Amino acid sequence: RYSDAIAFFVWWNDRETRRFSGAGGSVTWDAHLHWFCANIENPHWWTGVVDRDGELVDVGACRIELGAQNRCWISIVCDPRERGRGYGTELIRLATGEYQRREAVDVYARIHALNVPSIRVFEKTGYALVETNGVWRIYRRGQ
Repeated sequence: RYSDAIAFFVWWNDRETRRFSGAGGSVTWDAHLHWFCANIENPHWWTGVVDRDGELVDVGACRIELGAQNRCWISIVCDPRERGRGYGTELIRLATGEYQRREAVDVYARIHALNVPSIRVFEKTGYALVETNGVWRIYRRGQ
């Protein structure tokens, strides 16, 4: 849905999201739309939706993909207005559990050392710190 593309664009360009993403700067609409259209059908992408008074509301998204060091990496983004309500925790549990049932691999997360809320959520969902690399902490959840 086009409305999903708009929501994700807003989430990705949120100041706190950009601060801890490692990418810096904001994402342009054209670059985002190209990326979004190429990835929306990805079977390793989960979206979080809640029912609020009969209306389905997007609260975040999580994806897992093969990346650096031939590891499976998880990333998450939440609607800034929905942070702190437990949706990220549930989304990470769902995505990691489903992915590991299908692929039977460890899943890794790269988290900025100052992103304390994200660190807490990943630790709460069974991820353990396995290395630090400058300002980044690498967490792993085994099978």
